[in-house]
Formats: sequence, structure tokens, C-alpha cells
Amino acid sequence: MEQDTLNLGEILKMILRHIKLIVLTTIVSAAIFFSYAYFFVVPTYVSSGIIQIQNTDNYISSANTAKEGDTKIYVSDIQASADLAKNCVLLFSIDTGMQETLNGASLSIEQVNESQFLRVSVVSSNKETLQALTDDVLHKSSEIFKTTFNGAGKADIKSSASVAVPTNKNAVLKTTFIGLLIGLIIGAVIAVIREFMDSTIKPDDDLYERYKVNVLAEILDFDTVTKKGKSGRGGR
Repeated sequence: MEQDTLNLGEILKMILRHIKLIVLTTIVSAAIFFSYAYFFVVPTYVSSGIIQIQNTDNYISSANTAKEGDTKIYVSDIQASADLAKNCVLLFSIDTGMQETLNGASLSIEQVNESQFLRVSVVSSNKETLQALTDDVLHKSSEIFKTTFNGAGKADIKSSASVAVPTNKNAVLKTTFIGLLIGLIIGAVIAVIREFMDSTIKPDDDLYERYKVNVLAEILDFDTVTKKGKSGRGGR
């Protein structure tokens, strides 16, 4: 079967001729993805808290002003605290004692807008114990800081651990939707491939366009037409 061009309309006809196959492929793919997400993927939850890193023992209340007799805090002190916080991201993550505290949960530490504040997040599949575990991680971070820097600064826990929430509330729905798309694409591809491999002439094929031969008449398959006619009259 030769053809110089293949337009969008012809591709659509190919797909529609195999619409049942495409629908079946789409449903099967969606069912597989849904089953995997619902039965095999363990849901995870996240809880977080904030730690403030200070490079001095003085609480930084103002960056530019200080009253007479007060201990002055300069912008350089805040910058030094931010630089220290950046190092603490790595320090808290690799500490052996921290890994023991996590007990299999995963830890994420990020510096908030390059400031002296760190956001500590803990992810676990155990929703009931996650909030308490995150509080333990926050306190462990403070202990690690104190042990490592020995008075050069301090790490203050600025917030308690948040309530555990799902890391992805719509994971099953999203996975099923991906399965639908993949099944639809696979079905359409199979339909097009089957059409190209099929060398028979369809009733709606344009013979002139395919073979450059004028069609004078069409001989019907009377057995097929008769069977269809009987079927349409209820089999009588």
C-alpha cells in the first residue's frame, strides 16, 4: 500500500476504526496504575520546624540600632549567622547521632532565603509518631550545634514540629491519570501500526488517491450484506 501523504483526517479514521481497542487499552492501563498506587505505594507524611542559628550568645533584636549600654549587634553579625546556618545544613544532615534519631525516616534541611533560619522537615510513613520524631530532630540539631561549636554561638528552636500532613494528597489520582494517558497513547499507536500493516482495502478507502486508478464500479460481498440485513431485522 503506497501513499504520498498522510493527513490528520486519515489518521483519525485509522484510530476510530480501532476505538474499542484504544478504550480497552486505556482502561487496562489506568487500572494497573491505580492498583499500583493504591496497594503498593506506602503513603508518606511530613512534619517541619524552624531553627535559628546565632553566631553570638546575644539575641539579635535589631540589625542597625542599639541603645547606649546595650550590646551592639551589627549587620555583619547577621551575615555571620547566615553563613554559619549554611554550614549547619550539612552538619545536621551527616551527623551519625542524627541518623540514629531519624531511625529510617528521611531528613530535609534548607536555609530560608539565605538567612540565619533553617527549616527542618522529616518525612516518614508513620503518621502517629512523626510529630514527636520531628521535635526530637529539632532538639538533636541544637545539641549537635552546641557540641560542635562549643560556645561560639547557639541554635534556638523557634517553632515546635508541625502536625504531620501527607506529602502528596492526590498521589493515587495523579498516578491513575498518568495511566490513562499512557494507555490512550499506546492504544492509538497500536491502532496506527495495525493499519499500516493491513494491506486490505477498506470500503472508505479512496482507491484513486492510493493507486491512481479510476473506480468504475464496486462489487459488493452479497453474503456479508445479506447477513447484516438479517441481523438488522432481528435475525428473521
